[in-house]
Amino acid sequence: EHVLVRAAAVPGVDQVVLATTVSPEDGALAAVARAADVACVRGSVEDVLDRFHAALVAHPADAVVRITADCPLLDSEVSGRVVSEYRRRAGELDYASNVHPPTYPDGLDTEVIGASALERAWREASPGSDREHVTPYIWSRPEEFRLANVGGTEDLSAHRWTVDDARDLAFVREVYRRLAPPGAAPPVLFEMGAAPVAPAGKH
Repeated sequence: EHVLVRAAAVPGVDQVVLATTVSPEDGALAAVARAADVACVRGSVEDVLDRFHAALVAHPADAVVRITADCPLLDSEVSGRVVSEYRRRAGELDYASNVHPPTYPDGLDTEVIGASALERAWREASPGSDREHVTPYIWSRPEEFRLANVGGTEDLSAHRWTVDDARDLAFVREVYRRLAPPGAAPPVLFEMGAAPVAPAGKH
């Protein structure tokens, strides 16, 4: 839910779509999307590229902004810089990101993929890493795709602001606790397998 709200706040993003799997346990994620009035597309567990392509087919766009769900500290302004660079150079780029090379903390990763580049990757990428991680087929071929990177003024890439393990989760919970408005209960971040967040209003 935090990621959906933060993604919706990224300047230049017209619609947020949750691309999750057909696994029964991910029904909880689809419910969170419905509660937040966010579109949801469900697809392959292993082929994440296919899920992104399905989202593009269901919700046509000129480009797709890829935000991963393990980034509850996503900075909409940082993501907006990547979107802005892609839009500023409309027609000149197939892909823009802030991760090649990374300069922002891990957890602020943002990629913008042109619709035609995503379509080509979906058609041509072989099973395995290229499909599981969505974009390697594109960014590993600078001779075939037009790429750009948006870097920060300082290299902060050694910082971890993502959630991959229990330590990460504890860190992010503490950030939310400290930044909660005075007198307000901090938002709850659930672990995989825990109860889903309570339904939220529209965002």
